[in-house]
Order: sequence, then C-alpha cells, then structure tokens
Amino acid sequence: MTTVLAILQWPIELQWLVVIIWGIKLVRPPQPPSFLLDLSKDVLHWQRQGESGALSLLYQTEYWSVVMLHSDPQQSFLKRLLHHLCRYRWLYRDQLAEADYRYLRSRLNVEKLIGLPAQKNESAVSK
Repeated sequence: MTTVLAILQWPIELQWLVVIIWGIKLVRPPQPPSFLLDLSKDVLHWQRQGESGALSLLYQTEYWSVVMLHSDPQQSFLKRLLHHLCRYRWLYRDQLAEADYRYLRSRLNVEKLIGLPAQKNESAVSK
C-alpha cells in the first residue's frame, strides 16, 4: 500500500512508466530462475556463480512462489550485503519441471510448517 501511495505522488509520466513495466512483467513468459536449485537428497540448496545457500518459502500460491535465498555465512561481508538486498526470488510453476516443482512445493511447505530452516534434512528433524 505504501508503494502505491508513493507512486501516486510521482509525476504522471513516471506513473505510466511504472504501469507499463508492470504490464510487461505480467504478460511476458517467466524466464528460468537466475540461480540453480539442488533438489537432490533431502536438502534444498541454491547455487549461483560461486555463491550458494539454503532456500526457504516466504509466500506461495498455486502457480508461483516467493522464496528466500539464505546466503552462506562464510562469504565476505560485501557478498552477504549484496545478497541481502536481492534475496527474494519469484518461482513460477512453468520455470521448473512439474515433478521438481511439486517436490519443491511439498518440501518448502513441510519445512515452513515445522518451522525449520531449509537446510535441515528429515533425519535431523526426527531426532
């Protein structure tokens, strides 16, 4: 709501520019994620150009999810700061194979319900 109020105070040209950009984002087909997901074993990890970390669910609908990428604490301060500024990612249903997307959804939902970080596996949960 605050974002909408801030945009309404901008000049009309900038308002139209924002509406056009949002319209393009809604119409264009989703691009593949800018990071790789490791769905193997019982661990959900993301990887990108020398960076990696855990993955957790922030919000979810039937067709898309907002995930949070947790950085590796052993990275440099600058990399962790840059990661903190862009840690939320949108994942659309058609960006992944159907089986991978279903597995990802079920794992993220289970981990969110239990309240555990994404890097814990089920054997650690049962202890």
